[in-house]
Amino acid sequence: MLTATPLEYFRGPDEGERALRPHLSRWEAYSELTQAMPIRFDLRNWAVVNRHPNPKGSVNCVASVSDAVVPTDQAVVDHPSLPIPPPDSFDQPAPVEILRERWRDVIEFRALPTVEGYFMLTYLESLFGSRAQAAEELRIDRAVLQMLGAITVAPDPFRGRKARGERPRTVRGRVGPVSSEEEHWLVALAQQVMLRLADPQFRSSRLTRGDLPPLD
Repeated sequence: MLTATPLEYFRGPDEGERALRPHLSRWEAYSELTQAMPIRFDLRNWAVVNRHPNPKGSVNCVASVSDAVVPTDQAVVDHPSLPIPPPDSFDQPAPVEILRERWRDVIEFRALPTVEGYFMLTYLESLFGSRAQAAEELRIDRAVLQMLGAITVAPDPFRGRKARGERPRTVRGRVGPVSSEEEHWLVALAQQVMLRLADPQFRSSRLTRGDLPPLD
């Protein structure tokens, strides 16, 4: 059981929960992106520990948070230990929240990596103004984003975003359907993109194709 004790007074449990939830959400995001452990913290109860209101009429509450709950393919189980909490530099701005939600559908086999990869590329272009600017701001080699674009426009009736069209020859120097290796590459890249959006520490070095799974 995780217990959160606030450092300031709140007027009641609802106000305390609104203050606590963003911290738990950051922890959930950090665990998912850095430890490949999708978790959810469930708030179980609140306890008023200061029954004498301060002069402003607010009270101090303690929230009891359940152990990290880890979703699996078949069930939801309590994890025996809490994952590492995020550093202060880690945040979950709206772009990270949006991409996490969409890529969770990929991990849970509800969406195609090529579809979400194309959305991610165009979203970054919109967010930063251009593909080149996105590469510069996130410190991602342009060849990586070029590869992202090439894979996500490849025609493939089963794994592709498009059913017809000519596949660019920049992907492994050949024309053909999207491979499972390319799907895994897209997932690995999405994780790196989200980390770079969430924490400037992950932008300390430039991301190159050598940092991602090899494409034979």
